[in-house]
Amino acid sequence: MFGRRKPVTAAREALGDPHFEVRHAHGVVRVEVPYDAAHWVRCPVVGEDRTAWRDRVLTAYDEDLGWVPDDPRRRGADGALDRLADGGLETPVNLVHLPVEAKDEVSLLWLDVADAERDLLERGETETWLRFHDDDLGSDARVEEHPRGWRYSTRRVVDERGSMMDHGRAAKLLTGREGTTVHLAASWLGLPRDHRAFPLSAVVRTRVLLEDGTVLE
Repeated sequence: MFGRRKPVTAAREALGDPHFEVRHAHGVVRVEVPYDAAHWVRCPVVGEDRTAWRDRVLTAYDEDLGWVPDDPRRRGADGALDRLADGGLETPVNLVHLPVEAKDEVSLLWLDVADAERDLLERGETETWLRFHDDDLGSDARVEEHPRGWRYSTRRVVDERGSMMDHGRAAKLLTGREGTTVHLAASWLGLPRDHRAFPLSAVVRTRVLLEDGTVLE
């Protein structure tokens, strides 16, 4: 008996880079998010050629998955990449999961790094933000504690096509040696079927590098 063939992921994994520069958080150099590059793709950063980014991602997926130009999965991924390339995501960490199976959905993950004061002004109290009180649908999600110090909540939402999707949020406060306070706030929309791509597993292992060399996690 032959076992199930292992998926080819080399080209997609070659696109992976867990280090993200942080420009607007005092004392922070970069953040490291150990995401699964076989399932998630970094969105283009400020100043990056959007067309080159789209072509590079599609080429990797073509190589790993054997997509041809008229493959409906390729057309769906191409459309999602076009929309993201034209978007204006401003958080340091922006990742997208592209559908590789017929029933898959596009999923997004973004993570912001800020000082606590700025985050409080922009999002309000962490407890309130995690409960989705700022959402138009007025959900009151249950906040849970993760063993690594994160607080998070998830809820089910219905998209414009009537499909159920997961909307999750997570937050954590970190303090460095010199009193530098860093607030991490993550949010994701959509849940890929493959559990290895679940966003929270990457978010909770995030590491923050400070200017003094301190690593917070």
